[in-house]
Amino acid sequence: MKIAFVFLGLLIVSLVSCGCKSSKDCTERDTPQCDGENCVECIQHSDCAFNKYCKEKDHTCRKYSEDDKLGEFCNSEFCQDYDTHIVCGKCTNSTTTIWTGSCINFKCEACSTLADGSIENTIYNQHKDLAMCVPKGVSGHAGSLTTYQKASGKTTENSQTKNQKPVPRSLILESVGLKIEYVERGETHDTTIVFIHGYTDSWFSFSRVMKFMDNENYHCIYLTLRGHGNSGRSEDYEIRSFADDVVNFMNQKGIEKAILVGHSMGTFISQKVAITHPEKVESLVLIGSAASCHKNPVLSGLNSDVQKLEDPIDREFVSEFQTSTVASKLPDKFINRIIDESLKLNSDTWKITLSGLIKCDYQSQLKEMNKQVLILWGDKDEVFPEDDQKILNEVLEQSMLIVYKNTGHGLHWEKPEKFVKDLTHFIQKTKKDK
Repeated sequence: MKIAFVFLGLLIVSLVSCGCKSSKDCTERDTPQCDGENCVECIQHSDCAFNKYCKEKDHTCRKYSEDDKLGEFCNSEFCQDYDTHIVCGKCTNSTTTIWTGSCINFKCEACSTLADGSIENTIYNQHKDLAMCVPKGVSGHAGSLTTYQKASGKTTENSQTKNQKPVPRSLILESVGLKIEYVERGETHDTTIVFIHGYTDSWFSFSRVMKFMDNENYHCIYLTLRGHGNSGRSEDYEIRSFADDVVNFMNQKGIEKAILVGHSMGTFISQKVAITHPEKVESLVLIGSAASCHKNPVLSGLNSDVQKLEDPIDREFVSEFQTSTVASKLPDKFINRIIDESLKLNSDTWKITLSGLIKCDYQSQLKEMNKQVLILWGDKDEVFPEDDQKILNEVLEQSMLIVYKNTGHGLHWEKPEKFVKDLTHFIQKTKKDK
């Protein structure tokens, strides 16, 4: 009888312990959140680990499948540009897959047109896809570059232009099902420039350039390559695949031809695009480049260190890597963000990407290239020295080399205003030469 009372007492204590008034009552349990009555695993999506969402019915964390294009919820990798985790993966045929509900009957605040999945705006032909519009009632998630005024039929610049804070957008590449993050500005202009960042960077690599480019009349797209920044992850990080992504991105955006501006690894991707798809390239601008990475001692030394990396990546290692590429002091806020972007890559991406880069050797193919090329090089660049620039300039039939004094490998970080002046002068010159 005494044992029965003890057992009953323990049972009552156990049942009582399941109840809670706040999450403080649940901190020492496996289910640390309080739903007002019971301790549960999660209440909202942010309570769950990376790439999981909180299932409402039983308050448990469930993994979102990247292969499931009709997934109900998505987490950090898919929705991290937004303050809250919202339904996504519903609009796989549009250039954005992040919405607050179904793809049907969205009303675009910019053009007052119902989006039925095909979205052909009868008033403004520029509206070819849902990414140009803002779902009605959803503020702060604008994807359009211009605000359309029905009364006059004219356009005015909005938050994506004229020195305003850049708002990253995303597009799912239909060919591979990967999300590509990008920033787009000046969309109403004819000449398109696609900026391609370097190893472990993202669109943010060109952030110091944007305010100067905004004053020029160009349509600018700043890409984030697969596996980098907030773009989708893969197991394939060959230069060829990066180049294919650029071409597929351009095709989906309806861009027939563009000026490609690459930095470091981005220059080899640009070269590859020009070699394999010359019809997509108007001209090339190569920042800190070479004709070949083969037997490059700096990259070989870096590769030895990178192949030893383990997750999580050491911030000090990334800091030393990034700061070693510049010759002058940069704002702490900027360089810290650059480091943060590099830390978004896992160790496998660091390893596989660099292994692919050091195999690049386009010297013989560049001799056949019939494109105008601007080569920009900082005389303090320790990655690709002066001899590399001479070889690159010689093998390219239509090239021009500009040397930046007392400047390192990331010259667009150190001298963004001069870079934009040289870039725009080159574009204007090439147009006159046609």
